Amino acid sequence: MSPWRHLQSVPRISDHTGSATAVKKVKSWYTECLSSHQLCLQASTPQLPTRVIRIEGPFKARVHTPGVERSEYACLSHRWGGQVMIRTTTLTLGQYSVQLPWDELPKTYQDAIQFAHALGFSYIWIDSLCQFPFLVICARPGFPQLTRS
Repeated sequence: MSPWRHLQSVPRISDHTGSATAVKKVKSWYTECLSSHQLCLQASTPQLPTRVIRIEGPFKARVHTPGVERSEYACLSHRWGGQVMIRTTTLTLGQYSVQLPWDELPKTYQDAIQFAHALGFSYIWIDSLCQFPFLVICARPGFPQLTRS
């Protein structure tokens, strides 16, 4: 039986997803879900994926490799649409593990991180930043090569 069968259309809450009104409404839905939906009541705290984004503030986050850590986390998966998205590679992992370059993140990522932070999440999984490895083309004069990142 689908856990989504109880979802209903609701009137517009706010003109901005990050508004206090929107955050309050989503928090109430999430609390209701965890306290009254049978599947949610039975769920245990999940083990974090191999890589997640650790949210350290509304404008500060970093790539985190948790090991066997357990915690709830938000998730953003989206259509890339042919765009070259910022992503974690072997070349960027060290830098991104210290801090993600906030001004280089797409607005969608910034909004998702800020919204997850406002909801009280410490972690968010974003596909292009957390999936690994990506192929990276290493081009040196006379030595182009395709390598795994």
